[in-house]
Amino acid sequence: MKTHEEWQKQALSLTFPSQAYIDGQTVGAVSGKSFDSINPATGQLLTTVAACEQADVDVAVTAARRAFNDGAWSQCSPAERKQVLCRLADLMGNGLGYSLANVHLHHSLVRDETENGISAVDGSHATGDENN
Repeated sequence: MKTHEEWQKQALSLTFPSQAYIDGQTVGAVSGKSFDSINPATGQLLTTVAACEQADVDVAVTAARRAFNDGAWSQCSPAERKQVLCRLADLMGNGLGYSLANVHLHHSLVRDETENGISAVDGSHATGDENN
């Protein structure tokens, strides 16, 4: 079990994403606008965040629709989707959840050149049901 000091040290080492995660990339707001995110407990600046607006939503929805239509996710079996989501949960539990770029770099979906199209990296997340 971690001590209070160890938790504080870990908290101080965290970095927070400042850009939107759209289409597998971190990007600033289309408008170029941003805003400061302040820690309410301390009043200290956590990070400066992209101030996304309707244009950013449109870009994200277009990218999401394209990703869905290409089949990499929509044609996965429920068991494959579960495996990917469990891997994401594992990454987030290991402190990587604050950077979606890390999730992308360690992405659970690995495109292969086989006829299957994708394969899922094994995760260690306990799910209770190993078949689905």
